Amino acid sequence: MNKIYIDWGFGLGNEVYSCLDIGKKLLKKLEQNGIEAVMGHKNGKAIRLEQRIEMIKNSDADILISIDANWSDNSNQKGIETYYNTLSKDAELLAKKIQRELIKATKFYNRGIINCSSKTNLTIRKLIE
Repeated sequence: MNKIYIDWGFGLGNEVYSCLDIGKKLLKKLEQNGIEAVMGHKNGKAIRLEQRIEMIKNSDADILISIDANWSDNSNQKGIETYYNTLSKDAELLAKKIQRELIKATKFYNRGIINCSSKTNLTIRKLIE
């Protein structure tokens, strides 16, 4: 059985609390279904990226789910997207399933799945490598 690590938004203001709330609900749902899951920090206080990366690496988790809420000046930028990398052969399939269920549950705009293995976004790369 895979162990899942839940990481949540690292921004400011409402993002922290929205992502924390979603993370806690996800943790409870996973545990109710007999899935081993951990959440690195549950108190709503921001933790530096380096600390989060260390916590993730020390967790011995097989799967990382990072919940983030982005903000944009462009009101046309909305919806849900799921990032994955190619370090695992099952990553794309898992991303597709997560994306499908998120869209079904929320009815939000589907922004698709994104392979971030070659992206230059260092924050995402550091979390998933």
